[in-house]
Amino acid sequence: MVQVHEAIGLTFARVLRGILRHDPNVILVGEIRDEETAEIAARAAQVGRMVLSTLHTNSARGAVTRLTDLGVAPYLVGDILRGVLAQSLNPVPCAACGGEGCRTCGGGGTGGRRLEVELLAGEEFAER
Repeated sequence: MVQVHEAIGLTFARVLRGILRHDPNVILVGEIRDEETAEIAARAAQVGRMVLSTLHTNSARGAVTRLTDLGVAPYLVGDILRGVLAQSLNPVPCAACGGEGCRTCGGGGTGGRRLEVELLAGEEFAER
């Protein structure tokens, strides 16, 4: 783990490039949120490194659009992605009141949350 310190020029992209000079097989990028990081991660994946990262989208398919919005060439996205897992926590209606609000749920109408996941892998990216 490397701490970023932009005041002295130690930016996220610079640190990532430095890590790639060590020729790792697997790279964990905390989050791809700008064009420079997307480009570096895409190039690393293109030469065979496994790049694991987070990306803010509303669905697994949205990752393709988000990467192209960040400047990754559309033809390249299909080549570099092997899998995208999207997850969301969705409210579950209270079993006692059905979502109307009661003493059991404290008037909120929910009885917890349920994890929902969406997985895209392999050939599904080539179609995009």
